[in-house]
Amino acid sequence: MKYQATITIAFDATDIYDEHAHRQRLQTLAGELGGDYPQLKLDIRARRPRTRARAAAPAKLDAGVEIIRARYVT
Repeated sequence: MKYQATITIAFDATDIYDEHAHRQRLQTLAGELGGDYPQLKLDIRARRPRTRARAAAPAKLDAGVEIIRARYVT
C-alpha cells in the first residue's frame, strides 16, 4: 500500500534575498531526505493574504433534508 506524507512549513520573508536563503535551507533539508525518499518533491509558493473573509459553514440540517444549489449561466 502507498502512503503520502505532507509537511507544511510557513515562513515570512522580508525580501527576495531572505526568501532565497529559506529556499536554499529547505533544498538542503530535502536533499538529506532524498536519499531515503527518492520521490521527494519540494514546492515553494508565495501566499497572498485573503481579500475577503471565508464563507460561513453551511447550517446543519436534519436527516433526510437535502440542500440543492443551482447556478444558471446565460
